[in-house]
Amino acid sequence: MRKHPEIEVVSRDRGGDYASAAALGAPQAVQCADRFHVLKNLREGLEGLLARHLAAKRKKKTQETLDEHAPVGGQLALSDVLQGWSVSNKLDVRSAWPSTSK
Repeated sequence: MRKHPEIEVVSRDRGGDYASAAALGAPQAVQCADRFHVLKNLREGLEGLLARHLAAKRKKKTQETLDEHAPVGGQLALSDVLQGWSVSNKLDVRSAWPSTSK
């Protein structure tokens, strides 16, 4: 790359070794991420945003459902419902359906 001073832009991987090599080989060039990594960064950021949004929406919907079914004149908080919940309280789905084996 040193033999080509006309290089203006270097598209590269996100690794530090690639950045060092590009800076040594073409110090005049601007470095940018390649298409794969631009899309990967976008996907990772979008996944994080959607996960946070979905978690907040689920929490809100759960609280609304609890409020609908709360005793008259009271409110039921999600933390109240979850407190004291144990493995023994969980429904065994297999026992809720009739056996299909003969």
